Amino acid sequence: MRKFFLATSALLALALPAQAATTLHVSTSGTADAAVLDPALISSNSQFFVRNVANGQNSTSPTILYFLRPDGSVAPTIGSVELNGTTAVGFTQPTNLNLDFNASSGDFYSFIGLPAGNNSISFTNITTAFDANFGGHPTSFDVYQANINAGFNGQSFFEVNGSFPAGTVIVPFGTGGLFTSWTNTGLNTGGQCVGCTPTPTAAVPEPSTWAMMILGFFGVGFMAYRRRNQTAAFRIA
Repeated sequence: MRKFFLATSALLALALPAQAATTLHVSTSGTADAAVLDPALISSNSQFFVRNVANGQNSTSPTILYFLRPDGSVAPTIGSVELNGTTAVGFTQPTNLNLDFNASSGDFYSFIGLPAGNNSISFTNITTAFDANFGGHPTSFDVYQANINAGFNGQSFFEVNGSFPAGTVIVPFGTGGLFTSWTNTGLNTGGQCVGCTPTPTAAVPEPSTWAMMILGFFGVGFMAYRRRNQTAAFRIA
């Protein structure tokens, strides 16, 4: 019985597809890995690179780019995509998927419904990075999807040019199980991040300010009352 169980387990292991290694990096160039940060910060608001760092692993078209933006903030736009920085390839503009990625969503790849991914790309990790870089974080993110009409062949890369406002989280996915890890996900930090930090609340007036405001209201009311009485007396006379 034990031999049968071991043999069955071995056959099941062979039948199950192996999960591909994490190979896609979002970086500042096509030839170097992203900085060893969590996440890797991209200082430019107009360009990033998606690299396939494992030689011998390929994927077919399309390569999917997901962008996470604070709710209601400016959407990212793509101007051009070049394979290996030389060959222009087609793409679609980022489209809002009308998904609300928030604290109860779990890891991003499962939330999107993809079969493979990295569970460290979670709301908790993303908002921790926002707190460190912007002093606060949004309560949820809008999810955008763009398709690049090409896949990866060996250690190739995409140069993506466009407009990616501060606070953009970039999550690439390649068919065949190529996906990004959180430590190589681009969080764009080129300036003020509108919608990244909590909305400031109005300051509470001091007691002396309240007293002056109340006296002012009484004064305005008294003046209105007196003017009305004077007008009535004039009409009677």
